[in-house]
Amino acid sequence: MNIALYRQILGQCFPNLSISSIEFIGGGSFRVFEVITQAQPESPLIFRFPHWDEGGDLLRREWRVCDLLHPRLPAPIPRYEYCARGCTLFEHPVGGYRRLEGHPLQDLLHG
Repeated sequence: MNIALYRQILGQCFPNLSISSIEFIGGGSFRVFEVITQAQPESPLIFRFPHWDEGGDLLRREWRVCDLLHPRLPAPIPRYEYCARGCTLFEHPVGGYRRLEGHPLQDLLHG
């Protein structure tokens, strides 16, 4: 896992994002990173990178669904603040949102 490459991709896709740290936190259909910024170190971001072609379509659909559901659901869901269609370093979409409070579902299932 080349974390420096993903940091460069974020810098190219979102030039105003001042990254303090980036950490790989999981994968499956997407490579997922937690990003701490200089502007809001107390509010980490979660960025998702699809690593297969259809994953880009899935991520774009998720952006739209989350935008529609966010004001209608009582439970917190991701609210994508960062959406890029790709860049020269990474041809797929990239999306980022503020980390939600709580524990990942997979922790509860395997706990």
